[in-house]
Amino acid sequence: MQVILERKRSTEFGTFGKLYYEGETLCDTLEPIKPLPAGTFKLVLVNSPKFSKKYGHEMIQIDREPETSYQADKVHQLIHVGNTIKDTEGCVLVGVNYDNELVQKSKVIYYDIVYPLLSNAIRLGDVTITVSIVTGK
Repeated sequence: MQVILERKRSTEFGTFGKLYYEGETLCDTLEPIKPLPAGTFKLVLVNSPKFSKKYGHEMIQIDREPETSYQADKVHQLIHVGNTIKDTEGCVLVGVNYDNELVQKSKVIYYDIVYPLLSNAIRLGDVTITVSIVTGK
């Protein structure tokens, strides 16, 4: 099963994109100004020491090999709830982007669409995410 994170633009407020699953648009995304590198990675469910306790469930993680060219302390990025670049903590936020500064309706999008769909797909088999380079400014 294939997930695509297509980055559209990078601004002072972060890197904005769209998340697709099996060719269908799921939502908008927000990442840090310096997002994770482009490539294809496995999605897994993990018990995050910080976020699993906060949200009460396993988290969706983009599982990568350690790289020295990126943030050494952010080898594994999560997909989670949040609205602004301050909420990213190096991860991918999901929601709806209206004004190019943040994503809104993040909890609704995450809990009603992204988490149920992707966590179920991960439990059923291998799920990969292909992350693109930024295509615009």
